[in-house]
Amino acid sequence: MSTVVSRAGIFASLVAFLCLALSPDLRAHTLQSTTAKVTLRESHLKVEVQTDIIAWLQALDGGAHKVPVERLALVDPEAFAGLVTEAKERLVKETQLSLDSRKLALAAVHFPSLELITKAAQTCVMARALDAKAKGEHMLLGLEARLLGQPERLSIQLPASLGETSLAFVEPKHEVIAAGQSAHYELGREDGLFDLPWVITGLLALLLIGVLTSYRGRTSGSGRVG
Repeated sequence: MSTVVSRAGIFASLVAFLCLALSPDLRAHTLQSTTAKVTLRESHLKVEVQTDIIAWLQALDGGAHKVPVERLALVDPEAFAGLVTEAKERLVKETQLSLDSRKLALAAVHFPSLELITKAAQTCVMARALDAKAKGEHMLLGLEARLLGQPERLSIQLPASLGETSLAFVEPKHEVIAAGQSAHYELGREDGLFDLPWVITGLLALLLIGVLTSYRGRTSGSGRVG
């Protein structure tokens, strides 16, 4: 009986470890702090950046102040407002867009208000009072530009202060069909050979089988008469 329980226990531990290793929550920490989605549509380009606003302001500050940036919003609101203004100016000046090697001018910039960023700083202060490693709030920064003609190559460069950024390019697919004809679109898996939610579900099922096997082994052993 001890052999059955031991093997079942080892099996269950292995499955539990694999479940955790494949868990989306565990893998989430590998995602970049800053992400950007670039959308190309007819005569229009949109760049949507999601970034930890407090971490970005801290990078801009570079230790210029003696207190963390999130606390700066409380002890020196004027200096904090100046830092937010600098962040917006850098976003505009340091973002480089070009189509076929021709520089593209920005048509619109969307930036969180000072009030919203100040609230994010206050929230960060409270969060870090409980956990010093707590992250700041991710906020949306938006850039828009007009496209001319049918460009073949797009180049984009974001401010270096935003740090490493994960970019996603979205270009709507379209197809022209004649009257009465059908269009067909093949759905493919983006995750490769394995679909993680199904893998995790299967591993959890195996874990349950291991636990039941262990329980039955203990039950049958206790019922025997020596």
